[in-house]
Amino acid sequence: MANVFDGSESAASFAGCLDCQFSHNTVVNPSKWVLRILQETVTIASYTFARAGHGVIADNIFYFRRSDLNAGEDINVGDNTDTRSFSLVRNLWYAHDDPAQSSPRLPLFVGIRTGSLVGSSPDFVDARTGDFHLNANSAAKAAGGVQFAPGSDFAGQCYAKPPSLGALELAGR
Repeated sequence: MANVFDGSESAASFAGCLDCQFSHNTVVNPSKWVLRILQETVTIASYTFARAGHGVIADNIFYFRRSDLNAGEDINVGDNTDTRSFSLVRNLWYAHDDPAQSSPRLPLFVGIRTGSLVGSSPDFVDARTGDFHLNANSAAKAAGGVQFAPGSDFAGQCYAKPPSLGALELAGR
């Protein structure tokens, strides 16, 4: 919660996770996928692992180059996962190299999807220099939900009520 991921193949993986949460993060320019849902181990000896499931992906900003991401899907899903139990709630999706192509390409079997902001710029102070704070007119301002907000943002500032999307709350609200 409340992290900035600038570059990488994928910001995070739900690898064998049950009831995991990925919220209030700012994901910038992943090179392959924004996230992954995987089941790396199915059984060991006589023990059978539960499938990765019941994850929540909420109140994040996904700021990416459409030309960089894998052609098939923006969230990579592996075998033996319970992706129908995942929820995607109030995430902002913005392809800064082609805003018209901001809609997330999600596998059909990824679960509940509600409240996405698609194609609206998060309006960072200066993404080129790594300043991912939000400007006052950002679409992410006050667009989050309190149920998934951590106590403070990436910079240690309290989230407002309602909170902004992403890892950094709008300063001086």
